[in-house]
Amino acid sequence: MTAVLQDRTLPVLALAIGDPAGVGPELAARAAGDPQIRAAARLLIIGDARVLSLIREIAGLAGSVAASVEGQGAATQDIVCHVADATAGTRAVTVTITTVAQAAAQTGAAAAHVLAAASDLSHHADALKTATDAVLVTVRAA
Repeated sequence: MTAVLQDRTLPVLALAIGDPAGVGPELAARAAGDPQIRAAARLLIIGDARVLSLIREIAGLAGSVAASVEGQGAATQDIVCHVADATAGTRAVTVTITTVAQAAAQTGAAAAHVLAAASDLSHHADALKTATDAVLVTVRAA
């Protein structure tokens, strides 16, 4: 296995893989793929070179999978934030629509009052015209 330059002040963690058909290679691969273990210790895996090569490959895949899972988690968190923002926006639009509907109802009521007042004014204007016409007929007759 190719030596990787690591901090010499870190303790050495030696793992013997033991039986290639046992759990040792899997545990070694997990340890080699774990960034926390690699940051805390210099990992030395002891065993058959072919098995160690597979462990190195598996560790690389495990690191890629871990990075992908982390990226997926971040993307999911972004989606959650965007959904929360959209929900807040929808609530704001709902409040605005409700306010506009109430204002429209008040405007409709005011328009009904104006229409009633205009109708009354029209009746009074008709009555005044009739009275004025009567006065004019009387004045002309005199």
